[in-house]
Amino acid sequence: MSSSTMDRFSFSRSIRYAVLPAALMLGGCGSSSAPTPKTPEVSTEPDVTQPAEEPAAVKSRQPNMNTPGGITLPEGDLPEAPVKRSNPGEGGMSLPDDLDLGASRDASANNDSASVLVATAEDVSIEYAKWESVRAKAGKTGKVTVLDLWSLACGPCLKEFPNLVAMQKRFGEKVVAMSANVDFDGRKTRPPESYEPKVSEFLGGVEADFDNYIIQTPSDEVFEKIGIGSIPAVIVFDADGKLVKLFSDVGETAGFTYDADIVPLVEKLLN
Repeated sequence: MSSSTMDRFSFSRSIRYAVLPAALMLGGCGSSSAPTPKTPEVSTEPDVTQPAEEPAAVKSRQPNMNTPGGITLPEGDLPEAPVKRSNPGEGGMSLPDDLDLGASRDASANNDSASVLVATAEDVSIEYAKWESVRAKAGKTGKVTVLDLWSLACGPCLKEFPNLVAMQKRFGEKVVAMSANVDFDGRKTRPPESYEPKVSEFLGGVEADFDNYIIQTPSDEVFEKIGIGSIPAVIVFDADGKLVKLFSDVGETAGFTYDADIVPLVEKLLN
């Protein structure tokens, strides 16, 4: 084949291949045998040269490094600090805000310590007094005197209190029994009088037929004056008004009971 023929053949083939794609494009989908020109794809990958912008929600959760530990404080006013309560010391019970006697009754079936709350209430003698006044009276009875400090919130107090009643009935007029409720913590919103209904119900239930007081001195001050950190606590005086023994729920007297500790001491003082 001559060179001129080869040139014509190459030129004719070039025109045919150039015209074919244009014809297919004008004719729609066309034949599946011919390759369809590819449309350049637009890349969806982020440009690594530019930092990705964080969502606004993520930014709002970033810790504030100006606060201790990097914790972000919530917007708005912060809640008030809890009311300071009596120091629980090394043992015993601290004084919570309230006690639901109805709930205690429901629990009494499975809790012996709550059984003292279910007795029928009777009329009892209850007075309001400052601690100094009650302390002075306990030292001027002219008899062996047992003064029990207790609270509606103190489980061990409630459990042992009937033993104070039993002791007083056992010794009769030979011994003076007294009780001092120290639930009042000094708050104006919860004055001593607010505890009277439940105190009266409890004392009537255990038939506390002796002098009972609701202390008008804040419990923290009472504990400080006595030198204790918590209750239960029982103070025993001899017939001359001398403080013979202070039983508290810490130290050598921790875990004291009337049967094992207080009654034997009273018997000794009577002899």
